[in-house]
Amino acid sequence: MRFFRSTFVLAVALAGSSAWAQAPITASTSGRGTPGGSVVATLLPGARVVTVEKRDGAVFVILEGWIDEKRLGGARDSFPESVGGKLAMRVHTTASKNGKIIAELHAGSGVTVIGRSQGWAKVRRGLWVSAKAVGDPSADEPSSKESAKAQAPAKAPKPASPASKVTKASPPVAKSAAVASPPATKSAAVASPPPTPAAATPAPADAPAPTPMPPGALRTARGTSLQTSPTGTATATLASGTVVEPIVRDRGWVKVRVEGWVNERDLAPTDSTFSAQLTAADLRADPEGTKGKVVRWEVQLLALQYADVLRRDLAPDEPYFLARGPGTESALLYLAVPPSMLKDAKLLAPLTTVIVTARVRTGHSDPGGAPILDLRSIAKR
Repeated sequence: MRFFRSTFVLAVALAGSSAWAQAPITASTSGRGTPGGSVVATLLPGARVVTVEKRDGAVFVILEGWIDEKRLGGARDSFPESVGGKLAMRVHTTASKNGKIIAELHAGSGVTVIGRSQGWAKVRRGLWVSAKAVGDPSADEPSSKESAKAQAPAKAPKPASPASKVTKASPPVAKSAAVASPPATKSAAVASPPPTPAAATPAPADAPAPTPMPPGALRTARGTSLQTSPTGTATATLASGTVVEPIVRDRGWVKVRVEGWVNERDLAPTDSTFSAQLTAADLRADPEGTKGKVVRWEVQLLALQYADVLRRDLAPDEPYFLARGPGTESALLYLAVPPSMLKDAKLLAPLTTVIVTARVRTGHSDPGGAPILDLRSIAKR
């Protein structure tokens, strides 16, 4: 199903690519998942991106390129795949190491795979970058500008009211006639100015260009319900003008993806390994059986620390929260912090109560026996 979805989205993207506003990256710049959020990528000069939205000196762009398929990791946040390992991943223009390098995706960055070829994966990622690093979309497209200029209607000629203009535009033979009887020429010019063709009226020069949308995007023409299937129940209502991304079409229905924001407190994992009933005692009692399980707990953060060599189930210098919980259970916990969450983690004060979603790395670490969990999300209570 995932392969079919990726292939479909890629086909839609290629079919509609001519309508995008592509722009070059003119200087090395950081790419962030949200305005002012953590850096998840570095875009290099010469990369071409699709510009979508501008806000407070930042531009939301869409980056596409090829990465080594072996480096793909599991799902991250709302993304179906991510960059695995602990090193940044280079993004190429083609499915080859010889392809031009246009960006680097940081370890843990979420991506959407839209194509695969001989061990390479074509990925797409939306990023917020500095507006100063994005060039003019039409700066390096002279052919399209010249084509548009050639097809533009000619400007309407101005009425030749002054005698000097009539004389200048006339051939030499008509010049003497104009000098011999200027009053007649002037009155004739005023009485019958050249008609202005209606089609020659140019459009205002400062008319705003339409805002480009993500590849293949559609808008709802009216308020409509979002259903689980063509014959299923309604799960939400989409307002008129909501932007959606088509995934599958079936007998007059379109399966769509909608992006938006909801409060972390209102969500729960859909992972098949999720168990809300697991406690820290369960993890310690069955460390092998609970490995890989996903839990959603309320815990109290005690301190952000970095692992030393004695903590064998944590990588050297790996950041982690020393925490207590879950709930009323006062067990000692280690919550490993991924690079993508480290910046936000540093802003959380000690003794803050939070809700975390985390995957069990081990239920009984060495030494000490405290469970170690890999953080996937964190939100203040």
